[in-house]
Amino acid sequence: MDTTFGVALLDLDRFKEVNDTLGHYVGDELLREAGRRLKETVRAVDTVARLGGDEYVLLIHDMNPENIPVIAKKILACLDKPFHWQNQSIDISASLGVSLYPAQCSDASGLLRCADIAMYIAKRSGKSYALYTPELDRTNCNDLSLKSELREAIQSDQLSLDYQPQIEHRSKCVVGLEALVRWNHPQRGFLKPDQFIPLAEDSGLIGPLTLWVLKTALNQMLILQQQGYDLTMAVNLSARDLQDTALPGSIQALLAESGVAPQRLILEITESAVMTNTSDALAILTELDRMGVMIAIDDFGTGYSSLAYLKRLPVDKLKIDKSFVMDMENNDNDAVIVRSTIDLAHNLGLKVIAEGVETHAAWDTLTILGCDSSQGYLMSKPIPADKLETWLRKSAWSSASTTALYTS
Repeated sequence: MDTTFGVALLDLDRFKEVNDTLGHYVGDELLREAGRRLKETVRAVDTVARLGGDEYVLLIHDMNPENIPVIAKKILACLDKPFHWQNQSIDISASLGVSLYPAQCSDASGLLRCADIAMYIAKRSGKSYALYTPELDRTNCNDLSLKSELREAIQSDQLSLDYQPQIEHRSKCVVGLEALVRWNHPQRGFLKPDQFIPLAEDSGLIGPLTLWVLKTALNQMLILQQQGYDLTMAVNLSARDLQDTALPGSIQALLAESGVAPQRLILEITESAVMTNTSDALAILTELDRMGVMIAIDDFGTGYSSLAYLKRLPVDKLKIDKSFVMDMENNDNDAVIVRSTIDLAHNLGLKVIAEGVETHAAWDTLTILGCDSSQGYLMSKPIPADKLETWLRKSAWSSASTTALYTS
């Protein structure tokens, strides 16, 4: 009789946060409880083992591609129910990668390797689980090659920044820029940020990449200041950046080197980035706030949107996600979210910036609702550095002209 089974590799998301905030004793209890739940979920004939850290491996008999979705969802669902310690509720999710014997791999090490690749893809894609396929292997090899090339790109200045203007509603004038990283790969051509930022995060290159972006953006700010422009500069931070306790010191050194005032630098973070490791993130953001750097919550409304965390964070601005802005003229729910976000921010003493403004109607609506500033294709697409000064000199958005609204 033929034997078929699947190997499912699982690791707990945000487990490090539990260890950091509640201590290793609580982390150990959570691991034991996760193991108990997993054993109760599978059959007696199946096997559950902890590989180490927050990783578990499950050997599931008679697993095939058709029943993987049901089995994977059942396994993941057992971890959805909050864990309780004393009076505290702890939410934990997981990522799952699956490989099959003998269809895909014929030995233990191969099965684990393939399941690990599938789990990596599940994490990157934002899905809870993935089945290994040979295409994933090619993707993995391609990613490894791209990671090596990204390291070289950072060191040899293959990257560049485009700058998208941010326009104040009251004056209809440009008041700031957002720096957006680009990579024109010598062989692969133009790569979008979502094609290499996740690789930078996975490979430990996000720190050097972030510092390169900050250094380049601040140097551009210095040039603009010397030309008489008084603008802010927004730079995005990733979740991994908010785990780097050396980041505030690095930013302070870059500010001192450039001569740009801390108040002119805006660091944009997402809600989910803060929640990835709240204790480290809060300490880092508090230190940056003490330095005078401005903090903005990016893509507000798409993540946790926890008012409790918003109250604790040293935030200066909320940035409304473009998914709400672009459809608010046709979707009443989006319009309510935009209006409520503006009111909430102003009640908390925060400024609001909207992204994704592409129509005059959207601009007018945001003006009526009291939005402080906006960015989007209506005013300008991201501008390469060598064309930025020309745009600032010639665009109607650079003056208080009453015709600015209808000029891009």
